[in-house]
Amino acid sequence: MSGVYTGALTSSPGLAAAIETASNYTKEQGAKYPDLSNEEKIKVLKIIDKTGKLTPENTPVLTSELISKYTKEAQAGIGVGHAIGYPFGVLI
Repeated sequence: MSGVYTGALTSSPGLAAAIETASNYTKEQGAKYPDLSNEEKIKVLKIIDKTGKLTPENTPVLTSELISKYTKEAQAGIGVGHAIGYPFGVLI
């Protein structure tokens, strides 16, 4: 949502801030992963692994590689949202 919002406002500084916030958030979530509920763990793992091979049972902690992938996926989602909202912001 933050990507669509920054795109609609045609705000490059907003995009940078949203990406930085996503990076910090995913790193915090990665560190707190063992303490998350199973539902929250499933949400995180779905973002990291679209195939569904990772489960809370076979992934008790997130490695630095998995946290990095989680961060990249979150940042990519913001970029996609920005790209979707940007043309509407320019037109309006």
